[in-house]
Amino acid sequence: MPTILLDSKVTAKRICTSERNLQYMEKRGEAPPSIKIGKLRRYPEDRLDAWIEAKVAAAKQKDAV
Repeated sequence: MPTILLDSKVTAKRICTSERNLQYMEKRGEAPPSIKIGKLRRYPEDRLDAWIEAKVAAAKQKDAV
């Protein structure tokens, strides 16, 4: 099954933020895993989903304390 690569617009929408904030997250090392293809940054959908699940699990664990 081929990997689906998402652009920054779609990725930002999926994590409920702006493209500009996604770029800021990249600079701070807080963004979802991505790859660069030439000058373009792409986000593998499966890795994005895993990143979101990890963030949700961390938030649930933090709330439980």
